[in-house]
Amino acid sequence: MKRIHFLEIHDQRWCPPSLRDALTRFLSFFIFWGRPYFPVAPLLAKTFNQTGTRTVLDLCSGGGGPWPNLIERVRSRLNDRADELSVSLTDKFPTKSMGELPDGVSFETESIDAMAIEPGRTGFRTLFTSFHHFRPNAARAILEDAVKNKSGIAIFEFTRRHPATLLLYMLIPILVWLSVPFMRPFRLRDWLWTYPIPILPAVVMFDGIVSCLRTYSPDQCLQLAAESDSEGKFEWRSGVKGSPSGGMTYLIGIPKDTA
Repeated sequence: MKRIHFLEIHDQRWCPPSLRDALTRFLSFFIFWGRPYFPVAPLLAKTFNQTGTRTVLDLCSGGGGPWPNLIERVRSRLNDRADELSVSLTDKFPTKSMGELPDGVSFETESIDAMAIEPGRTGFRTLFTSFHHFRPNAARAILEDAVKNKSGIAIFEFTRRHPATLLLYMLIPILVWLSVPFMRPFRLRDWLWTYPIPILPAVVMFDGIVSCLRTYSPDQCLQLAAESDSEGKFEWRSGVKGSPSGGMTYLIGIPKDTA
C-alpha cells in the first residue's frame, strides 16, 4: 500500500484542546495496559548491551508512552548495570502532568524539538508511535540530528499499512467505549466526548487509520536513513517484529564506532 500523508484530527489547531487531551489520555491508557511494545524489549536490550547505553532520551512522549512499564522489561535483559538505566520523557508540547512514574523514568516540562535537540543533551533517542507524524523532510531531519550528534536512535510503530491492520482499527470505537470508565484520573470531559457526544471514539478510529496510512515501511525507513547518513557513519537496521500483518515496524541506528 502506498504511503498517504493525510491529516490527523488531533494534530490540527482547530481541534478542541479537551478532545486532544482525551485522545492522548486514551492512547496512554492503551499503551500502558495493552502493552503493544513489550515485544521490542529484546531489541532495545540488545542494542543497549551493544552500545553500553544506560541513558535514554525519549522524544515525542505525549502522555507517557510505553517506557513507564517497559523499563523493567528492558532492565531484566541487560548484561550489567541494569539499575543505571534511566529514561527522560520529552515532547515539543509537554503535558502539564505525567502522574506517578516508576524509578528511573522522569518527565521534562521543557519543550524538546525532535528535529533539533540542543547540543550537549545526551542519551540514546527513542520514538514510539510518533515517527509517522513527520513528512519525509522532517523525518530525515530527526535522523540527521541523531547522526550529527552521534546519538543512537530507535524508532517503533505499532501502526502498519496492511489491510488486516486497517480492518482491526475499525473496532477501535468499541475499545474506547470500554476503556474510558477505567481511565485515571477521572475527567468528566472524557465522558462527555465519549458517550453523550460520541466524538472521541470516531476521532480515535479516524486518526488511527490515518496513522496506519502514514506509517513508513521498513524499506522506506532504510531509505530515509541512507539519505540522512550520506557518509555512512551509522549502522542501520529495520524490519518488522512479529507477524507481517500485525507486527511492529522498527528502525534502529547506532554509530559504527560503538557497533
